[in-house]
Amino acid sequence: HYTNLILPCTINHLVPFLSDCGLVLRSKYAILFGIPLAVLGLIHYTVLTLVIGLALTSRKKIWLSWLFLQVLIGAVFSMYFMYLQIVVIKNICIYCTLSALNSFALFMLSNFWLVNERKAVAVYFMSIVYRYVIKRIFFLINPELIHKCMLAYGEFLGKFPWKKRIVGFFLYYGNPHLRQKILDIEFPNPVGLAAGFDYNAQLT
Repeated sequence: HYTNLILPCTINHLVPFLSDCGLVLRSKYAILFGIPLAVLGLIHYTVLTLVIGLALTSRKKIWLSWLFLQVLIGAVFSMYFMYLQIVVIKNICIYCTLSALNSFALFMLSNFWLVNERKAVAVYFMSIVYRYVIKRIFFLINPELIHKCMLAYGEFLGKFPWKKRIVGFFLYYGNPHLRQKILDIEFPNPVGLAAGFDYNAQLT
């Protein structure tokens, strides 16, 4: 970017009608906030390497959460940049694509390794969306209607086990310290009851 030097694409001879690194790297989309994406990518991977080292050595929650969040952001931006290449610019930069594939691979690995951090991030963002968007919409609607809608949604989830597995994948949190035994029944988590919510026992 700064020397106006564009490295040759190694796949130009295979798909010349699609692969033009110069076209991609010289496009207006190759700069974000006045900074070339190549520089931002270098900063991203440098910080990510340091965070991975800290997460592996210290196992502190702050670094594990930071790692998952940064990997998630990297994957989201990579999806957007791939969309720009394929749909908008209609050309592929092999270097950008390799970076995107690397981001996707890191995201998939972190999903299996950082299970608790993934769920914590999901719960945090869902709480933000609920507090500032969904809750305000709900408060504009008749509460009894909202109550019926939530019960219907709960019944809908209960009828399809795969939907419950998807919700559990993102939100379920298990810890042996949370196990409870009540009336000789083992519960993986403390039991919480919302008084009056399911007064007709539709969700049991």
